[in-house]
Amino acid sequence: MTPHSGGSGNTLPLIDVLRGLAAFWVVLFHSRVDLWVGLRDIQSGLVPVGAFDRLMAWFSVPMAFGGSGVMLFFVLSGFCVHLPLAGGKDFAWKPYAARRFFRIFPPYLFAIVVTLGCELLSKWLDPASRTSSVSMLVRSVFMVQNYGADAGQMAGNPSLWSLPVEMELYVVYPVFLWLLRKSGALTAFGVVAAVAVLPPLFGRAVPALNGGFAQYWLIWCSGALLAESWKTRRLLAPGVAHGLTMAAAFAAAVLFHWRDYNQWVACHFWAIGYGILLWFALMNPSFATAIPRRLLVLLVWLGTLSYSLYLVHFPLFRLAGAAWKAGAGHKPLNLLVPLAAAVLVVPVAALFYRWVEAPSHRLARTVGRRLKGPQPE
Repeated sequence: MTPHSGGSGNTLPLIDVLRGLAAFWVVLFHSRVDLWVGLRDIQSGLVPVGAFDRLMAWFSVPMAFGGSGVMLFFVLSGFCVHLPLAGGKDFAWKPYAARRFFRIFPPYLFAIVVTLGCELLSKWLDPASRTSSVSMLVRSVFMVQNYGADAGQMAGNPSLWSLPVEMELYVVYPVFLWLLRKSGALTAFGVVAAVAVLPPLFGRAVPALNGGFAQYWLIWCSGALLAESWKTRRLLAPGVAHGLTMAAAFAAAVLFHWRDYNQWVACHFWAIGYGILLWFALMNPSFATAIPRRLLVLLVWLGTLSYSLYLVHFPLFRLAGAAWKAGAGHKPLNLLVPLAAAVLVVPVAALFYRWVEAPSHRLARTVGRRLKGPQPE
């Protein structure tokens, strides 16, 4: 992805900051699974802990909503993929497909290897740990684990569900692009919205609708529409009403999530809030200058690592949890343990980025240049 030619050079860092924050929020969300006993057990008295552990447990409440960071990822993905083609630039299918494939699949495949290794080590440390079946391993390699009667993720890395969805969104993107250029934004938005409501309406009758791109297509395309409006200078500055809408969307998303209401609706409330947040960031790139320089560099770096961090954090947490349980006989009682794990996994993700993801990026660029055409990042 390249900065908007007509805007501030600070815009790209803000995108990376959002990407990094989204990734780390997901990491915080997942750190509690194997590395903490949980707020409910502590507050109910099922697990006897001291006053400090009980107090620290309340800081886990915001972490419970970290899974919504994936919705921000989808909005940012739609924005970044469409931006180089916004405004009517020619679309070349072959370089587009090659770049999307080589950016996503090789690191994903290597993450499966890391996951399998962590599962085997976890099983050795804690015989109660689950390992993935051969069938699940094969289905994950071919990115079809979201479909069928035995749909599900590898035991050591439930986070992998979103990568097949992302690949499907890349595949259907040319359809959205054709609709956008042939019939305009309103028609394209309407068609995408019609497809997006199919899962909640007919998901029980056709379970395959629940596993694929359809329920997230509107979220992803909202980012693409923001890119189109911003690149063509038709995006107006958001005002107070937009800020209130963003706050209301986040409040509704929290309520739906907390009360376990319709999760399809909750995901779209999260997306509305995150979409407006991106809107504010695009129209106010000076926000980057308000962030202390060292913190900005750190957040941009975290955004660069976000995909690697997303891919490997869960199996590493699962392995650490098995090791802790093998030594202590139970999960950690203090929230500081998963918080520390969330920080310590970042350097490991940096190594994964350097040795796996960065070479995959270089390969994607090389293949894209050979095939020519616009080069989305």
